[in-house]
Parts: sequence; structure tokens; C-alpha cells
Amino acid sequence: MALSGSFSKYAVGNFGLYCEWSGSQSVSGNYTDVTLNVYIRYYSLNVGSRSDSTVSINGVSETYTAPAINHYPNTDTYKLIKTYKVQVPHNSDGTKSCTLSASWRMSGTYSGVSVGTITASATVTLDTIPRASSITTATDKTLGNACSIKWTPASSAFTYKLKFSLGDWSHTTGTISPNTSSAYTYTGYTLPLTVANQLPKATSGTMTATLYTYNGSSQIGSAASKTFTVTVPATIIPTIGDLTVTLDNSANSVVAGWGLYVAGYSKAKIAATASGAYGSTISSFTISGGYSTTQTSTSLNYTGSAFTSSGSKTFTVVAKDSRGRSSASKTSSAITVYAYSKPKVTAFSVQRSDSNGKKMVVNANWSFASVNSKNSATGVLYYKKSSATSWTTYGAITKNTNVTLTNEFEETSSYNFKVVVTDALSESAQEETFVSTISVLLDFRAGGKGLGVGKIAETDKMEVALDALFLGEIYIKSGNDTLTLADYIKSLV
Repeated sequence: MALSGSFSKYAVGNFGLYCEWSGSQSVSGNYTDVTLNVYIRYYSLNVGSRSDSTVSINGVSETYTAPAINHYPNTDTYKLIKTYKVQVPHNSDGTKSCTLSASWRMSGTYSGVSVGTITASATVTLDTIPRASSITTATDKTLGNACSIKWTPASSAFTYKLKFSLGDWSHTTGTISPNTSSAYTYTGYTLPLTVANQLPKATSGTMTATLYTYNGSSQIGSAASKTFTVTVPATIIPTIGDLTVTLDNSANSVVAGWGLYVAGYSKAKIAATASGAYGSTISSFTISGGYSTTQTSTSLNYTGSAFTSSGSKTFTVVAKDSRGRSSASKTSSAITVYAYSKPKVTAFSVQRSDSNGKKMVVNANWSFASVNSKNSATGVLYYKKSSATSWTTYGAITKNTNVTLTNEFEETSSYNFKVVVTDALSESAQEETFVSTISVLLDFRAGGKGLGVGKIAETDKMEVALDALFLGEIYIKSGNDTLTLADYIKSLV
């Protein structure tokens, strides 16, 4: 490769064409200005002008008129007959070979030798012009870390700029001066976390690095690009803001007045806000603890079902964003759910007073859920003759206390009593018992068809109110058969 040289073509001895060429290169334009000087070399020469001589550089030709020469110096002489200049573009990689040629027609004799047209030519390889560099390596990076872009400068005098782009985001560096023609790695720019705004639904994306080469202030050739993968750091996750738990007692007005959580009635309203990170949006919330559910939404507004158990309850919430990443969990303050159960009659007895058979002594006991002292329960006594179909209300009675009723009850009649315990939630329990007539050993009913044993006879049957001890076999009449009590019981199975 060269930027100057010579070539020649002689017809007789040193008589002929001698050519010198030189080049001046434009790095920014990627071309060489090639100048060709054409000389006639002779000792003595007498010729007229020639109008059909030609000169050519890289295929660009010109026909020119060579001057007349009438010169007898009898010494080696070079006569310039043409200077020709052509701009020769180089290949995209800066290389170039071109052909130079010149012709001159003598059409006469020289030193007794007939000479026609003399043509000199040569193919020369021009110096390679340094061109724009290409990126050889662009290393994958996590956002927040320095880039790593490698290329080999074609000249130590070249400077560069790098443009990074992804989606609507881009950044162009200032001037980079490697000051070397050896492989060079640029790590002078930290990829900002804000690039993640371009990746609202992904944890990674493809970034393009574009390299611009400059010779001074002029850009050389075309920019070269290479892609690499950038990853959103694992630390970029959504965050949960406010988390509130609100009592919902809308299902029961009584419980609503208590203002606390009651198992079987109360619900909790869970509300939370969350924010995405660097462009992501919230897609869902997961609740664990007191409730277990996932809600697809940008904000959390969830009302659970009524609590089925009592105790301390907390609610842990995790938000997930459009990248599929989960926030740190956030746990609510504990709430207390109070147990509730329906009332239960634990004891109920009614008996005639030992001192007055017309008076009844009642004792009733019951249990109920206090619900942190918010609940209450009342026992109401009812009675009726055993032969009656409807009940009569006596009224409220005191819990777990022997109460002598103010009413008087016939000694010759049996009675049924029941207690109904009802709490503040209108839930109730009841128990029923039977009280016989006053005690007598035997009583014959008027008309002679009824017998009372241990009680007053009230029906035309034998009524027994005494414990019985049978020392012999007991027989039952069944159809035409007479069976022992044991056999009769077996026949019923």
C-alpha cells in the first residue's frame, strides 16, 4: 500500500513515458485524491503537438493535447506533458486498488526505430483509510450497573459517542477518547434504573448500543449497533402502602351495636393500596392469615365471610405487579374475635311444695356466651295442664334459684312446665318437665273406671306415679297371644 509511486513504458532505451502519482486522503470522506503526472523521457526530441493522447485514473479518462517538443539537450530529460487529478472513493472498509494509465502517440522514428503509441499503466493499492468501528461485544447487564461495550478503534486519533436506547428511552454519551488502536472496552456509563419504566410487564428487555465514530468533528461512515439484554434488578418490587382492617357487622343489628367481632356474625373488610415500581402496575393481592384468598385488582377491597372461630386474627397481604414480582408482606394489627354459642338449659326442675301441694317450686339454670359481657339471656317459664294443648306464660324467672311460683295449681291435676331461655341475638333453648298430682297411695276415679297409684286418678286408665317392684312375671296380651314382657319386647324388634 502506498500514497505515491511511479511507473513507465519505454519504446527505445530510455525513450518513452514516465509517470509519477501521489495521493491525498480524506478520512471523513473515505476517498483519495490521486494526482498523475505524465512525462516524456528522452535525450533529444523533435515532435509536434499530439491531440489524441489519453490519461486515466480508476477508469476516469481524459483525452488531452500533448505539447510539441523541439529539444536537443542530448542528456536524459523529463518533459511534463500532463497533470491529471481524480477523486478515488474507497470501499466501505477503507481499502482501494485502482488502475492508472497514460498514452502518447509519436507515429515516427526514434534512434532509427519506428515508434507508434506508447502506453504506460499500473495498478496500485492505496493506503487503507481508517473507517468507523464496529462493536464487537455488548455484555448483558443488570440495570444500575456500568455498561460494558467493546470495540477496536481504527485509529488512535478517533473519538466516539455511544447511544443507548430501549423503547422511548435513550441516552447519548459525551465524547469518548480511547487514545488507542487496540481493543477498547467502555464502562463509563451506568445504566439507570429508570430504564425499567420501559419494561412495565417484563423483568428484562433488549437494549441497543449504537457506536458513532468521529475524526475530529466529522462523523466517519455509518453508526454500528449491537443489542444486549438488560435485567430489572430483583430489588425492584412493588410496595404496599396503607393496610386497614374494618369491622363489618351489617348482618346483625344487635351485634353491630356491640362494636366487636363475634364468631358466626362478624366479617372483616380488608383494604390496601400498593404501588408498582419503575413503570409496573399492581395486578393482584393475596391475603393469608384470618382469610385466605387472592384478588385480581389494582387495589384491595375485600370483605371476607363471617368468622367461624374465635381468637386473635391477623391478615397478611402481598401485592403482585405486572412483572409478576411480589411485594414484601404487610401484616395488620391483631383483632379479637369473641366466641358465641346459643344458650343452653343446663338444669330444670319443678316440684310441688312439701308444705303446700298447690304451690310449685321451680329451679332453672342455663348458660350463654357472654361475648365480652355484651350478651345477655333471659329465662321465661310456661305451664299448662297436661291435658291442655296451649301454654300459659308465667313470666321471667331467676337463674339458678329455687322460686316458689305465686300461682296455685290444682292438686288433682298434672302439669307440664317449660323454660325458654333467649339471648340478645334472639337465639333460644328450652327444656320441659312434668309434675304429677299430689301423692296418694290409691285413688279411684269417679265412675270406677280409673285408678291412680301414687297419685290422683285423672283418666279412665290406671295411672302409676310410684316406683314399682314386680317379683313375678309380667304378661302382655298381644292379639290372641299372651306373651311375657321380655318376649313381647323381642317381637317388636
